[in-house]
Order: sequence, then C-alpha cells, then structure tokens
Amino acid sequence: MKRLLLLCLTFATIRVSAQKVIESNVPEAVKAVFTKGYPGTTGKWIKAGGNYEVSFDKEMKKMTLVIKKNGNLVQTEYAVTADELPKPVMEYLKTNYKGVKITEMAHLLKPNGEVQYETVVKGKDVLFDKEGKFLMVEQ
Repeated sequence: MKRLLLLCLTFATIRVSAQKVIESNVPEAVKAVFTKGYPGTTGKWIKAGGNYEVSFDKEMKKMTLVIKKNGNLVQTEYAVTADELPKPVMEYLKTNYKGVKITEMAHLLKPNGEVQYETVVKGKDVLFDKEGKFLMVEQ
C-alpha cells in the first residue's frame, strides 16, 4: 500500500511552471514521438519550461516523456521506489537531507542512452548518475 501511495504521489506533483495542455493543442511533431513509441497509449499532457510532457501508464509503471517543441525527445522518465535507486543515492539523501521527505523518485533515460536518477526533495530536483553519484540540484 505504501509503495502504491508513493507511486501515485510521484506523478501527482506538477511543477508550478507547468500548464495542462489539451492534446489537440500539442504540436504534431511532439505527438508523433509519443504515438510512434507507444502506439495506442493515451496520456495526460503538460507544458513545462518550453517542453511538452506526456504522462501515462506502461506495464504497471508511471512514465513520462519529455519532448521539445520540434519533436526531439529530451528524456524518458519512469517512477521508481527507494529500493530501485542505487544505494549511494539513498545514502546521499540521508546525509544531506536528513529527515526530509522525498516526494518523487524517477529513473531518467536520455536519447543517447545515458541513465540518471532524479529525486525531488523540498521542491528541488536532486540528480544522480547511473551509479548513484550526486550530480547537481536543479531549481
């Protein structure tokens, strides 16, 4: 039950700068990336920071594609649990954000194959590489 609640909370949070978008208002180049990769799947669209994001469920995972206006894929995200993060991620968070609630956890896949992990703590994205090494905090 706790895991289900965490997964729901992971994608329920929408950044303040994000705006809901009706699918008919999403550029065709952006929609084409989603429909080509996930045919027959429906999703919810938002526009955030100049990019379009579509969130959907795939094989029991909450997923999000981040796509530029021109149709270039920025990254694919899917929700993960604390157990699915590399061990150094949780160690870093316990040390640097002691007692602070993690509101989101995601596995990020860039088009070039690069893997990162993202956690959201205190409304900020805390990013790690595929081994769990701290990279940076994004506002």
